[in-house]
Amino acid sequence: MNQSVELLTSGLYSTLQDSGRFGFRRLGVPQSGAMDPYSFAFANSLLNNDTNCTAIEWYRTAPILLFHQNTIISLTGASGNAFLNEKPVLHYKSLRVRENDILRIQNVNYGNYGYIAIKNGFLTSKIMESTSQYKNITPKFRLHKGDFLSYTSVDYDQKRYTHIKPLFDATDAALIVFPGPEFDQMSKAQQKQLLTESWTLSPQQDRMAFVLQEKLEHTLPQITSSPVLPGTVQLTPDGSLIVLMHDCQTTGGYPRVLQLTQRSVGRLSQMRTGQSIRFRKIAIKL
Repeated sequence: MNQSVELLTSGLYSTLQDSGRFGFRRLGVPQSGAMDPYSFAFANSLLNNDTNCTAIEWYRTAPILLFHQNTIISLTGASGNAFLNEKPVLHYKSLRVRENDILRIQNVNYGNYGYIAIKNGFLTSKIMESTSQYKNITPKFRLHKGDFLSYTSVDYDQKRYTHIKPLFDATDAALIVFPGPEFDQMSKAQQKQLLTESWTLSPQQDRMAFVLQEKLEHTLPQITSSPVLPGTVQLTPDGSLIVLMHDCQTTGGYPRVLQLTQRSVGRLSQMRTGQSIRFRKIAIKL
């Protein structure tokens, strides 16, 4: 039986996300999808879901949810103090939800992007083979107070679910990167600076890009508009470094000096303004 959850508050820029919209880059359609793919997949795995089941992604402030039927949920990614009907509950654990239960997550003390997954995923239409919300692609590009999201009511089976601790170190500032197409156009001194210095996250960060605070002086020319993807590090004419994220454009004209791995994109998405990062380059073996 299909039921629904009601958003009593919307949180701060909450959206529906799956793993992304693939195969439409030629049309200029961004990939979208969960900003932290690891936490998103983890949330679904805790429920024995398909890894692409649609979940709620929230930014910094979680929505308050009222469930109208029994189900099972999990919470991953950004975290704080979570409550079901004022009773504390854990992140990274399957959680039994009963009719009229209210979920709140308060005092978020880690990360930016949190995930609320539900057994069998939220039920919403696919557009271009994805449920990820994006402006001018889907009817709504984010969730609002008063929205109702459908799901399939299920009962809890204690034997099938467990509490699993995440297997990553959130304190490690090193992000794994490959050389970008224009990396070799930089001088050796510029390459060394890029790969040995620490870089600070500026307040300019959203689902499209994270901008770094320090500048890298250079004389590289702009390039013919060329393919970019989540994790591409662009070097702008004024020396700013821009790390593209999941809602980024599909082409760009700034030199592409580095490319983050998918796991590093997810880790970066959980880092906040003022945190320092380093780039750790690995070689590509052909």
